[in-house]
Order: sequence, then structure tokens, then C-alpha cells
Amino acid sequence: SGVTVADMQEYLSVDEQDNLLATLIAMAEVDVISKIDDSVDVSVYRANALFNQAVRTLVDFTYNNRGGLSDSELAYPPAYLYFINSIKYRIKSEVD
Repeated sequence: SGVTVADMQEYLSVDEQDNLLATLIAMAEVDVISKIDDSVDVSVYRANALFNQAVRTLVDFTYNNRGGLSDSELAYPPAYLYFINSIKYRIKSEVD
């Protein structure tokens, strides 16, 4: 499971950009995991709906702000930060 290129194409309403979306998904997964606990296997994260939504949210933000992030006042979208905080406690309880 987890977020796929096809999921992101539907989420963003785009038909192409396979390589870009694959790269953004991988980057987003690493970003989320690094903010929570990188000792937990990625499969545990990918089974979590909030993790997948955090990945979608960050991919969407990054995709739609390519080249313009330096002009943005936000490094991350607020919803992304909310998901990170929620995931921290859920993942730790699932692993313990």
C-alpha cells in the first residue's frame, strides 16, 4: 500500500508527470518518516491512512509550488504539520 503515482495523478488531476511524482512521493515519505521515527519500517507507515495523507499533502504542496518555494511564507502546509503530530502518537502505539 502507500501512495502511488496513479493515486497522485488522480489527487492532482494530472495525466502525466510519472517520474516527477515518483520522486516527490519518495521525498515526502522520507520527510514524514524523518520527522517521526526512522527506525520504524516503512511498511508500518504505509499502512497508516494519516501517513498516506501527509505524503499526499506534501507532494501536492511541492508539486504546485515548484520553483516558487522561496516566495512562500510557509515551509510546510499547516495540514501537513497536523498530520505529523497525529501520526507520531499512532505509530508509536502501533510499534510498542
